Amino acid sequence: MDSPTSQTPEHGLNPSDHDDASPSDNSDCFSVFSFETEEEDAPFTTITRSKNINNVPICVLSQDKSATNDSIWGCPTFFMSTTAGEKYVSEVHHHGHDQGSMDHQHRSNFSSRPLPYADPRFRPMMLHKFGNPMMYDPRIRSCPQAILLDVNRLEEIIKGGDGEQKESLANSWIRSLGGSCRGGDYFLRAAFDEQGAISIIELIRKVKRSSPGHALAMTSVLSIRFMDIMTHPTARDVILECLLLFPTQSNQVLYEKAILHFQDLATDQVGCRSLNDCIALIDGDQRVRLLNHIADVSDYLSYDQYGNYVVQNVLGLGNRDIIDEITHRLQNQFIRLATTKGGSHVVEKCMEASDNGIILVAAKILDRPTTPVRLARNQFGNYVIQAALRKTKERGYKCYYNALVRHLEPHRRALRQTAGGRNVLSSLEAEE
Repeated sequence: MDSPTSQTPEHGLNPSDHDDASPSDNSDCFSVFSFETEEEDAPFTTITRSKNINNVPICVLSQDKSATNDSIWGCPTFFMSTTAGEKYVSEVHHHGHDQGSMDHQHRSNFSSRPLPYADPRFRPMMLHKFGNPMMYDPRIRSCPQAILLDVNRLEEIIKGGDGEQKESLANSWIRSLGGSCRGGDYFLRAAFDEQGAISIIELIRKVKRSSPGHALAMTSVLSIRFMDIMTHPTARDVILECLLLFPTQSNQVLYEKAILHFQDLATDQVGCRSLNDCIALIDGDQRVRLLNHIADVSDYLSYDQYGNYVVQNVLGLGNRDIIDEITHRLQNQFIRLATTKGGSHVVEKCMEASDNGIILVAAKILDRPTTPVRLARNQFGNYVIQAALRKTKERGYKCYYNALVRHLEPHRRALRQTAGGRNVLSSLEAEE
């Protein structure tokens, strides 16, 4: 999983010159600096208006407006309610230092290095000074519940203005979004919350009506945490919406991620469903590559409690080359797979997918005289025997059907002793 990284705002005016900022400047952006007194080692923080940052992206705040331990200032929304030319200087005390200890001599100690946003001394001071109804609790973990993303700005960009102006504004907005989201900040975290996912899906639908470049920027951002998103029951809907709505070119980066992580997705409880959805939506050469990769490890996936669903799905697609590859790879595993819950379904799917599958399965069952009865008495194997009897008769493979019946008939008494055996006897009687 990608680790979250803090987003650092651009440096604005030099702290010693910040009083020169023009009051008419409407840029809602700030720079953060810190210094320490030489005598008392007391840290101070100042926030000054900057003229260097424009096109601030709309971002997500936590639902309870609470501060978090990492990347809490990656979203400039915190700065958007301040007035032009305002300056805040705040003091964090150690050992009870009073505010009067900050005088002009300390200003010479300013450093141009931004104060780390995760500094626990810095967060409560900032929350208090900006006057937002935020509650700070150091026990709050770094994955807040997100509220709805504000998509009004993007909607206005898409609907209003002339084409050139609209395209320019949208490009600027998307670039800002990509820059603020890279590394796993609040935009990506919002996908893991139900309301946040709804908002991002709404955003995706609006981006669909914009330039293809905007869709590509969106999928590039989402690809950063592809595995995390596709193995989460809520977040997965965000990427699936992209796969449904965006053109193939915009989804290339997501297709490549699906190919890269297909095995990990296939063996995950949520990921196996996401992979099956990807298989249904991916196209072109990347679809062929993905199916071939799955076929190459189909023997391994067939034994997995979640991977077997992916193999079943691929067998049901009707791709003759892939079906033949899977049945060939599994033919020496049919009997063992037939005695497992997921594997028995895979063997049945092989018989449903092609006549070659019927022949290979029936031949393996008849390899040893004891195998038909053993499978018929097994809680999972009995379903494979029933399917073999049904398919060989339906498809006209009488030699295989009659051979199966001959191996089962002498063991009726033993078959009646198990639930599976009784099911097989019922099938035989129904076929007669």
